[in-house]
Amino acid sequence: MNRRFDPPSLLPALGVFFIAVVAGFAQSESPEPHPGFVGRLASPEIVVGLREQLGLSEKQVRQIHLVHEHIGAKAEAANREVKKRTDALNGYLENAEIDAGEAEGFLDRLSKAEAAAKRIHIGIMIEVDGLLTKEQREKLAQLRASGEIQEMIERGNALQKRIQTKVKKFQEQLQVYADLGGPPYRIAELAEKIGAAMKEKDLKEADKLLDKALAESDEK
Repeated sequence: MNRRFDPPSLLPALGVFFIAVVAGFAQSESPEPHPGFVGRLASPEIVVGLREQLGLSEKQVRQIHLVHEHIGAKAEAANREVKKRTDALNGYLENAEIDAGEAEGFLDRLSKAEAAAKRIHIGIMIEVDGLLTKEQREKLAQLRASGEIQEMIERGNALQKRIQTKVKKFQEQLQVYADLGGPPYRIAELAEKIGAAMKEKDLKEADKLLDKALAESDEK
Protein backbone atom coordinates (compact mmCIF):
# COMPACT_ATOMS: atom_id res chain seq x y z
CA MET A 1 0.00 0.00 0.00
CA ASN A 2 1.47 3.36 -1.04
CA ARG A 3 1.78 5.94 1.69
CA ARG A 4 1.34 9.66 1.04
CA PHE A 5 4.72 11.23 0.41
CA ASP A 6 5.64 14.90 0.47
CA PRO A 7 8.78 15.70 -1.57
CA PRO A 8 11.51 16.87 0.81
CA SER A 9 12.88 20.33 0.24
CA LEU A 10 16.50 19.41 -0.33
CA LEU A 11 17.95 22.64 -1.69
CA PRO A 12 17.77 24.50 1.66
CA ALA A 13 19.76 21.66 3.19
CA LEU A 14 22.78 22.86 1.27
CA GLY A 15 22.88 25.70 3.75
CA VAL A 16 24.79 28.94 3.48
CA PHE A 17 28.36 28.28 2.52
CA PHE A 18 30.40 29.67 5.41
CA ILE A 19 33.28 30.64 3.14
CA ALA A 20 31.20 33.32 1.46
CA VAL A 21 30.66 34.97 4.83
CA VAL A 22 34.18 34.89 6.19
CA ALA A 23 35.92 35.80 2.93
CA GLY A 24 35.06 39.44 3.53
CA PHE A 25 36.61 39.48 6.99
CA ALA A 26 40.26 39.33 5.88
CA GLN A 27 42.03 42.59 6.57
CA SER A 28 44.00 44.21 3.77
CA GLU A 29 47.19 44.12 5.81
CA SER A 30 46.94 40.35 6.44
CA PRO A 31 49.45 38.27 4.46
CA GLU A 32 47.95 36.35 1.55
CA PRO A 33 44.21 36.36 2.41
CA HIS A 34 42.66 33.00 1.64
CA PRO A 35 38.97 32.15 1.02
CA GLY A 36 37.47 30.41 4.03
CA PHE A 37 40.09 31.74 6.44
CA VAL A 38 40.39 34.66 8.84
CA GLY A 39 44.04 34.86 9.77
CA ARG A 40 45.02 31.22 10.27
CA LEU A 41 41.50 30.23 11.41
CA ALA A 42 39.54 28.06 8.98
CA SER A 43 35.78 27.77 8.51
CA PRO A 44 34.06 24.57 9.71
CA GLU A 45 33.41 23.59 6.08
CA ILE A 46 37.11 23.82 5.24
CA VAL A 47 38.14 21.75 8.26
CA VAL A 48 35.53 19.02 7.72
CA GLY A 49 36.25 18.99 3.99
CA LEU A 50 39.86 18.15 4.84
CA ARG A 51 38.98 15.45 7.35
CA GLU A 52 41.08 12.82 5.60
CA GLN A 53 44.13 15.03 5.05
CA LEU A 54 43.99 16.27 8.65
CA GLY A 55 43.23 12.86 10.09
CA LEU A 56 40.12 14.01 11.93
CA SER A 57 38.51 11.42 14.16
CA GLU A 58 34.77 10.74 13.99
CA LYS A 59 34.50 12.39 17.41
CA GLN A 60 36.15 15.56 16.12
CA VAL A 61 33.83 15.67 13.10
CA ARG A 62 30.78 15.30 15.37
CA GLN A 63 32.08 18.02 17.69
CA ILE A 64 32.61 20.40 14.78
CA HIS A 65 29.07 19.77 13.53
CA LEU A 66 27.75 20.40 17.04
CA VAL A 67 29.61 23.71 17.30
CA HIS A 68 28.24 24.80 13.94
CA GLU A 69 24.70 23.74 14.79
CA HIS A 70 24.82 25.34 18.24
CA ILE A 71 25.88 28.76 16.99
CA GLY A 72 24.55 28.44 13.45
CA ALA A 73 21.12 29.89 14.24
CA LYS A 74 22.72 32.97 15.78
CA ALA A 75 25.00 33.34 12.77
CA GLU A 76 22.06 33.16 10.35
CA ALA A 77 20.16 35.74 12.38
CA ALA A 78 23.20 38.01 12.35
CA ASN A 79 23.51 37.63 8.57
CA ARG A 80 19.85 38.54 8.15
CA GLU A 81 20.38 41.65 10.27
CA VAL A 82 23.34 42.70 8.11
CA LYS A 83 21.21 42.28 4.98
CA LYS A 84 18.36 44.22 6.58
CA ARG A 85 20.66 47.12 7.50
CA THR A 86 22.34 47.05 4.09
CA ASP A 87 18.98 47.19 2.31
CA ALA A 88 17.87 50.03 4.60
CA LEU A 89 20.99 52.07 3.80
CA ASN A 90 20.71 51.44 0.06
CA GLY A 91 17.02 52.31 0.17
CA TYR A 92 17.69 55.60 1.94
CA LEU A 93 20.42 56.53 -0.52
CA GLU A 94 17.87 56.23 -3.35
CA ASN A 95 16.00 59.28 -2.00
CA ALA A 96 16.11 62.50 -3.98
CA GLU A 97 17.25 64.38 -0.88
CA ILE A 98 19.83 62.81 1.42
CA ASP A 99 20.77 64.17 4.82
CA ALA A 100 24.35 63.46 5.91
CA GLY A 101 23.31 62.97 9.53
CA GLU A 102 20.60 60.47 8.68
CA ALA A 103 22.91 58.61 6.31
CA GLU A 104 25.48 58.37 9.10
CA GLY A 105 22.83 56.81 11.33
CA PHE A 106 22.13 54.12 8.73
CA LEU A 107 25.87 53.50 8.40
CA ASP A 108 26.31 53.20 12.17
CA ARG A 109 23.54 50.62 12.42
CA LEU A 110 25.04 48.65 9.52
CA SER A 111 28.51 48.76 11.11
CA LYS A 112 27.14 47.43 14.40
CA ALA A 113 25.33 44.59 12.60
CA GLU A 114 28.49 43.67 10.66
CA ALA A 115 30.59 43.71 13.83
CA ALA A 116 28.11 41.42 15.60
CA ALA A 117 28.14 38.99 12.66
CA LYS A 118 31.95 38.94 12.64
CA ARG A 119 32.10 38.19 16.36
CA ILE A 120 29.77 35.20 15.94
CA HIS A 121 31.47 33.76 12.87
CA ILE A 122 34.98 34.17 14.22
CA GLY A 123 33.79 32.70 17.51
CA ILE A 124 32.74 29.56 15.61
CA MET A 125 36.14 29.37 13.93
CA ILE A 126 37.96 29.75 17.26
CA GLU A 127 35.94 26.93 18.81
CA VAL A 128 36.62 24.67 15.83
CA ASP A 129 40.32 25.51 16.00
CA GLY A 130 40.32 24.48 19.66
CA LEU A 131 39.14 20.99 18.66
CA LEU A 132 42.23 20.40 16.51
CA THR A 133 45.56 19.04 17.70
CA LYS A 134 48.79 20.97 17.23
CA GLU A 135 49.78 18.58 14.44
CA GLN A 136 46.44 19.09 12.67
CA ARG A 137 46.81 22.88 12.84
CA GLU A 138 50.29 22.60 11.33
CA LYS A 139 48.99 20.35 8.55
CA LEU A 140 46.16 22.81 7.87
CA ALA A 141 48.72 25.61 7.49
CA GLN A 142 50.74 23.48 5.06
CA LEU A 143 47.66 22.72 2.95
CA ARG A 144 46.74 26.38 2.89
CA ALA A 145 50.22 27.38 1.71
CA SER A 146 50.28 24.68 -0.97
CA GLY A 147 47.16 25.96 -2.72
CA GLU A 148 45.39 22.63 -2.24
CA ILE A 149 42.57 24.22 -0.26
CA GLN A 150 41.88 26.73 -3.03
CA GLU A 151 41.56 23.84 -5.48
CA MET A 152 39.26 22.05 -3.02
CA ILE A 153 37.02 25.13 -2.81
CA GLU A 154 36.77 25.32 -6.60
CA ARG A 155 35.91 21.62 -6.82
CA GLY A 156 33.37 22.07 -4.03
CA ASN A 157 31.69 24.97 -5.81
CA ALA A 158 31.43 22.92 -9.00
CA LEU A 159 30.02 19.99 -7.02
CA GLN A 160 27.41 22.22 -5.39
CA LYS A 161 26.22 23.44 -8.79
CA ARG A 162 25.92 19.86 -10.06
CA ILE A 163 24.00 18.84 -6.96
CA GLN A 164 21.60 21.77 -7.25
CA THR A 165 20.77 20.72 -10.82
CA LYS A 166 20.25 17.08 -9.81
CA VAL A 167 18.19 18.02 -6.74
CA LYS A 168 15.86 20.11 -8.87
CA LYS A 169 15.33 17.23 -11.30
CA PHE A 170 14.82 14.72 -8.48
CA GLN A 171 12.30 16.99 -6.72
CA GLU A 172 10.34 17.22 -9.96
CA GLN A 173 10.24 13.42 -10.14
CA LEU A 174 9.21 13.18 -6.50
CA GLN A 175 6.35 15.56 -7.16
CA VAL A 176 5.12 13.30 -9.96
CA TYR A 177 5.24 10.34 -7.58
CA ALA A 178 3.43 12.37 -4.91
CA ASP A 179 0.63 13.20 -7.33
CA LEU A 180 0.25 9.46 -7.96
CA GLY A 181 0.02 8.65 -4.24
CA GLY A 182 3.67 8.24 -3.35
CA PRO A 183 6.97 6.91 -4.70
CA PRO A 184 8.16 3.30 -4.60
CA TYR A 185 9.71 2.38 -1.27
CA ARG A 186 13.24 2.31 -2.70
CA ILE A 187 12.93 5.85 -4.09
CA ALA A 188 11.54 7.17 -0.78
CA GLU A 189 14.40 5.48 1.07
CA LEU A 190 16.98 7.12 -1.22
CA ALA A 191 15.30 10.51 -0.75
CA GLU A 192 15.72 10.17 3.03
CA LYS A 193 19.37 9.19 2.64
CA ILE A 194 19.99 12.17 0.34
CA GLY A 195 18.44 14.50 2.91
CA ALA A 196 20.63 13.01 5.65
CA ALA A 197 23.79 13.41 3.54
CA MET A 198 22.87 17.04 2.86
CA LYS A 199 22.35 17.69 6.55
CA GLU A 200 25.78 16.24 7.32
CA LYS A 201 27.24 18.34 4.48
CA ASP A 202 28.57 15.16 2.88
CA LEU A 203 28.08 16.43 -0.66
CA LYS A 204 30.08 13.64 -2.31
CA GLU A 205 27.78 11.03 -0.81
CA ALA A 206 24.72 13.13 -1.69
CA ASP A 207 25.94 13.37 -5.29
CA LYS A 208 26.33 9.57 -5.53
CA LEU A 209 22.89 8.98 -4.01
CA LEU A 210 21.28 11.48 -6.36
CA ASP A 211 22.79 9.72 -9.37
CA LYS A 212 21.41 6.43 -8.08
CA ALA A 213 17.99 7.89 -7.32
CA LEU A 214 17.71 9.56 -10.73
CA ALA A 215 18.77 6.37 -12.50
CA GLU A 216 16.19 4.29 -10.62
CA SER A 217 13.49 6.89 -11.22
CA ASP A 218 14.20 6.87 -14.95
CA GLU A 219 13.69 3.09 -14.99
CA LYS A 220 10.19 3.36 -13.50
